[in-house]
Amino acid sequence: MDGAAAVVLVSVAMFAGCFLLGLIPVLINLSQQKLQFVSVLGAGLLCGTALAIIIPEGVELVEESWRGEEDSAGLSVLPEHGIRE
Repeated sequence: MDGAAAVVLVSVAMFAGCFLLGLIPVLINLSQQKLQFVSVLGAGLLCGTALAIIIPEGVELVEESWRGEEDSAGLSVLPEHGIRE
């Protein structure tokens, strides 16, 4: 399975989990303690989504931008110091 398919699969699974946990309080009358438990599970899924998908993608984009700056910098810094190759 390639990277894009894995991201889509994990994203769909996280959406389904969050959606179903969000429907529980709407469909069923729950006590305050059980409602709090369901809310904590939903918040955990959102944090898990951030840790599993969003943060690694952000780190990858930052790394790519740094690599791009290093590649484009090349000899552009050298002429400022009077060094020629």
